[in-house]
Amino acid sequence: MADIFSTDNNKENYMNDEVNNNEANEGRKLFPEPFYRAKSVAQKLDMGVSTIFKYTSLGLFPKPMQLSTRLSVYKGEELETWVNEVAPQLAIQSRQPKSEQKKFY
Repeated sequence: MADIFSTDNNKENYMNDEVNNNEANEGRKLFPEPFYRAKSVAQKLDMGVSTIFKYTSLGLFPKPMQLSTRLSVYKGEELETWVNEVAPQLAIQSRQPKSEQKKFY
């Protein structure tokens, strides 16, 4: 199998680009809009909608605002706070193998 880095210099440049990308993304919010439906929250967090509902019922996730009998939305500010402050402390256990897990925070 061919190495994607033909020289050490290319590898160093790649690593510097990764660090710069991470620094640029630190100031960017995951939830910049004021309101989100459950499906879009699930996509952004790489979770299932049923998992979000389960965490909400357990008190581990922000409660949605009920706009009508069939429409509820999550506040973007509350989701941003949850991602930055609460989620890292929960240590949520995943059933997926470690190699397939993705971190969303």
